[in-house]
Amino acid sequence: MDQMKQGQYPQCVQETLIQGKPFVAYEDVSHHEGCVLSTSFSGKGCLASRLEHEDKVYGAMWVTALPEMVLDKEEQSLFLELVADLSYALSGIETENMRTQAEERTRQVKERLQLQIARMPIGLIVWDTEFRVQSWNPAAQNIFGFTAQEALGNHPYDLIVPKEAQPLVDDIWCRLLEGDMTAHSTNENITKDGRTIFCEWTNTPLRESDGKVVGILSMVKDVTERKEAEEEVKRFLDKEAQSAKEWQETFDAITDVITVISPSHEILKINKAGIEALGKKPEEITGKKCYELVHGLDGPIDGCPCAETITTKKGGSGEITDRGRYYIVTAYPILDESGEMESFVHIAKDITESKKMREQLMAQDRLASIGQLVSGVAHEINNPLTGVIGFSELLLKRDLPDDVKADLKIVNDEANRTSTIVKNLLTFARKQPEGKSPVDINEQIQRVLGLREHEQKVSNIQVDTHFASDLPQVMGNSSQLQQVFFNIVINAEFFMLEAHQKGNLTITTERTGDIVRCSFVDDGPGISEENMRNLFTPFHTTKEVGKDTGLGLSICYGIITEHGGRIYAESELGKGATFIIELPISTADKEEP
Repeated sequence: MDQMKQGQYPQCVQETLIQGKPFVAYEDVSHHEGCVLSTSFSGKGCLASRLEHEDKVYGAMWVTALPEMVLDKEEQSLFLELVADLSYALSGIETENMRTQAEERTRQVKERLQLQIARMPIGLIVWDTEFRVQSWNPAAQNIFGFTAQEALGNHPYDLIVPKEAQPLVDDIWCRLLEGDMTAHSTNENITKDGRTIFCEWTNTPLRESDGKVVGILSMVKDVTERKEAEEEVKRFLDKEAQSAKEWQETFDAITDVITVISPSHEILKINKAGIEALGKKPEEITGKKCYELVHGLDGPIDGCPCAETITTKKGGSGEITDRGRYYIVTAYPILDESGEMESFVHIAKDITESKKMREQLMAQDRLASIGQLVSGVAHEINNPLTGVIGFSELLLKRDLPDDVKADLKIVNDEANRTSTIVKNLLTFARKQPEGKSPVDINEQIQRVLGLREHEQKVSNIQVDTHFASDLPQVMGNSSQLQQVFFNIVINAEFFMLEAHQKGNLTITTERTGDIVRCSFVDDGPGISEENMRNLFTPFHTTKEVGKDTGLGLSICYGIITEHGGRIYAESELGKGATFIIELPISTADKEEP
């Protein structure tokens, strides 16, 4: 203000003084950048004009208000009238002989100002420095319900300011009295009938010519409806966001692969399980053709339920195989109001493990049947064998020619060997008790080899055994340990024959401290590093589909672990494999050899 008193006017003042137009409307604050009066125009519009009468400029006038009021034609017209009246009044004041006329014009200006204030849709309230009402226009009465007579002389805390809003109001009031040009706020107020409303306030200090603050002018607007609408929109958006979040969390929690696909087979959305299954980033998946991304094809695979759903607009399902895994694939159409397909939901459930489990159960059932058959056949064979062995032994005791005795000796030996095989079959097929007892590992391995002797001979598989003669016993279940040895021998035979139609299997037993160690070394193709990591994982197999359930080694692992031992493999691709089993010796044998 001091600068303006010295004639150092801001740019906007200078422009107003030289404007040929009767007024200028500023709609944004950028016009006042760098101006000492910029704080007065913050967030508001401005009506400005020269105060001029009879070609004599007395100064300039600005009125700040909300932008919508500044652009209102009626308000502009009222402003022009005000400018003209003020210009005329200033002209009258200039000369003493026109004092009476000037006073009349001033009175008219005041009346018009009062009329404008009364017509304003915005509440105008003037407070003194003690924060008591000095002026209260009809709009304020409409907003708060108090008449001017009821409001005049009262403190706002006794009228319209709730207790919880008083700290904010105190802060604004102090800042205005200390020199702030204006203050804006939106806060709760209360009405005469006790309702809580939201009001938007613009407050400006009223000053005397010396700059002393003599009161505060407040413009207030009831924005309750707008605030409630905003809150309703916010609640709706929050609810939608929460619903979307919950839907996404549910979508991602499902372990089946779920995708939303367009009728042109483009993936629109995919859940977490699908992203992990494909091993790609979401942005590398969405927008791609499903058959290109999943199957590497130029079109849908034969029997694709998705293609069927697109054609029929009905749900469909089917079983497919992809990269060695089995899936039940189901497609559900999403139709718009007109019945046209917008997209479809594609669900792929991995049934590989359950399918292998079914195969394993079927295999176990077949083995049980075979066991019963073997048991019956063995008993039937055992009876005539007993006769052959008995009578051949009686004949050997007679006085017979040497060549006849030699032949009888062969008959007796072969009958005894056959009897041993039958006993091993009965032992293997019979349901064994779960308890443990001292077990001779050499004997159990020998029994397994006895069962495999013929198969190994016809398959050209050479077996070399190096059994420790003083091997201590271990506490175990002989039937379960035979199952482990049988599985390892069978696996070695299979892979050696696959590699070169023959093989060499070396089996060694030894004592190492309090441990009995058995090693099975074959000259098969060896095991890759990747397969070594999953060797004892259930359902993991490197054999062709239908030749193995992938449970053999995992069962072996479980049996040996339950016996307090460990089983592991050593191998290098192309150089055969070694399976090692270590079992703790029986307590009774825990003495140094």
